[in-house]
Amino acid sequence: MISKLDQSLQRITNALVRQQQFYEKFFFFFEVALLAAFIKRNKLNEDFLYLSPNATSYLETVDFYRIVFGKERVNCQRNVGKTYSPLVDLSHPENTDIATTQICDCISLCCPNCCYDVFDVIGELHDNVWSHGNSFGFSIAQKYKDKIIFAVVDTGLGFKKVLNNANIEDINSDIDAIEWCLQKGNTSTQSKIEDEWAQAMPSDMIDNPFKDTSISTKSQNENHHEGLGLFKLMDLVKKTNGYVEILSGDAVKIVSGPHEYDVSSKISWQGVAILCELNLSQLNQLMKQNSSSTDDIERILLGI
Repeated sequence: MISKLDQSLQRITNALVRQQQFYEKFFFFFEVALLAAFIKRNKLNEDFLYLSPNATSYLETVDFYRIVFGKERVNCQRNVGKTYSPLVDLSHPENTDIATTQICDCISLCCPNCCYDVFDVIGELHDNVWSHGNSFGFSIAQKYKDKIIFAVVDTGLGFKKVLNNANIEDINSDIDAIEWCLQKGNTSTQSKIEDEWAQAMPSDMIDNPFKDTSISTKSQNENHHEGLGLFKLMDLVKKTNGYVEILSGDAVKIVSGPHEYDVSSKISWQGVAILCELNLSQLNQLMKQNSSSTDDIERILLGI
């Protein structure tokens, strides 16, 4: 089984090793997040890119130049939240909410029956970038035919190092780490018990006007993390005959419908890269079935 993420990473890395420009006629959109993370990690400038007009136009449309190089070169973005979500820098929790909202808007338009469980999966994958990675990361999504495809890439420690630092036992390889993270409820982040209704100011508040009260600023580490994101994602992919790749270190876990594959990547990636394809028609059908089951349970409980 060939990894799409590993193939893309090989092409990008080879350009750097050979001290050549990275040439591309067109992009598979998930490569944009991978390319953005690669450029940021290696502190490359715009000269690294040698692109066709079509590829350049695509990067402008998904806001690549502003997000990666700080240059305003944005094309018309009339379909944001409808057919695609542009590149988003996930280095701040507020940005993760923006990315989650845009992707969920795309899914909602194509799958009216989608429930909050699907949206929770997207949100938690975004949260993982800064709650686990302690670095920067990127997200992007696009509707293509009957699929919604999204990618999340970070440049953090990677699953294995995070779990080793947390003293999780029996994590001897990158594939061990990926497998551990796929188990229901497993998380290296220990959540503190907090009052969800307690008053708090935004995290970017410079001064506290309520110094003599218990009101505090929000922690930069706040998130919605419960350790269920990857488990739910895998379950969703299998039930809807979808596709997912998880790359961390030198290992790739690939799930295509009911089938699973463990693949060694030729290029090691310090961090985590996730590519996911969801079949919208089957997702919609699954959500209808779940909705009917919920209605039946409610009728039984109410004695109707």
